[in-house]
Amino acid sequence: MKNYTDLYSKISLFAGIKPEEISDMLKCLQAQFKNLQKNETVIVVGDPVHYVGIVLEGAVEVVHEDAAGNRNVMGHLGPTDTFAETFACAGVQKSPVTVIAVQDSAILQIDFRRIVTTCNSCCAFHTRLIENMLRLLAQKNLALSDKIYSIGRRTMQEKIETFLETQMFKAGKNPFEIPFSRAEMADYLCVDRSALSAALSRMQQEGLIRYHKNKFELLTAGGNPYPRKNKN
Repeated sequence: MKNYTDLYSKISLFAGIKPEEISDMLKCLQAQFKNLQKNETVIVVGDPVHYVGIVLEGAVEVVHEDAAGNRNVMGHLGPTDTFAETFACAGVQKSPVTVIAVQDSAILQIDFRRIVTTCNSCCAFHTRLIENMLRLLAQKNLALSDKIYSIGRRTMQEKIETFLETQMFKAGKNPFEIPFSRAEMADYLCVDRSALSAALSRMQQEGLIRYHKNKFELLTAGGNPYPRKNKN
């Protein structure tokens, strides 16, 4: 099994836990490692969700499909990102989403109850884990708010602008890269892919943005980073 020791310090759930403690911590938590091939599902709609997943290598997507088969990408997650913690915390009996590997990937699975419940040995890291989990849940709440804010805009251009502004501020730079292909971006924004491509092309022609594949730059007349706007 590949050694991910250097990656552990970058995982938000393990923040503040000493590197030399992590090996014993994972044993106490009975963490399980799982390797996935591209397009292999981690969670299928209807599955019970009792664990927190952490991406160690590769990438997974959280996808929701409605009864008509319309696909909505809820999130694209890479190394150190977590998934399913909200469902596990809420005690959801059946997952409303599918989690699928979009690359050959490796994940770590930890039973949620072991994270938030102190063990008989009173391991010192449990309090820190609980604090970190609360912070993670709050961050996921904010990420969902970002998505709702983007897809709630009235026009296609407003949806795109809001989405790209959010991605720019997350990256902390301009130009920046987004983690989605065009099809995935369309699914995330709940719009038609062809209409999205046409809108992006028009915005580039109008000098609002510059892009190539998944690299974008938001522009003003002076070439400065695109400012946030109140679109209400």
